[in-house]
Amino acid sequence: MKCFREVGVPIKQIKKIVASTDLNQKTVEQRLKVLKEQQETLRMQRRQIDISLLALQVKTARYEAILTDPNRVDHGEAKLVQYFVKYARPNQQQYVTKRLTALFEQFKQHQTKPAILKDSYTELKDCFQPECLAEVQAAFELLTGLQY
Repeated sequence: MKCFREVGVPIKQIKKIVASTDLNQKTVEQRLKVLKEQQETLRMQRRQIDISLLALQVKTARYEAILTDPNRVDHGEAKLVQYFVKYARPNQQQYVTKRLTALFEQFKQHQTKPAILKDSYTELKDCFQPECLAEVQAAFELLTGLQY
């Protein structure tokens, strides 16, 4: 029961789970199902927190750049590239780094708009680990709103 509480399983569910102290196949399967559902819930929350932290990182970098030099355009692009590279397949990390670095440079020079990141996601999505695509797509969507 302590394990269920520590991982955030709602009390109502815990009561149902522990109502039967007999560890037969049915109760074990029920407990396993609840734990797997809670695992997925926590993964989704972590994804949302990661995206929120990325948004804060972008805004912080932008405001710090303005304080340093009002004409300087910086959204922490190097860190953004690192963020995406960590989700890339190992054999694609160099390509992702090169492609995103070039894109961010185009933004800085006003050669293109961040909205192109939607197309870039489509182009690059096969470079990322399949289990990370939700995070990567959400991050790309967040960045399409950047103002250069």
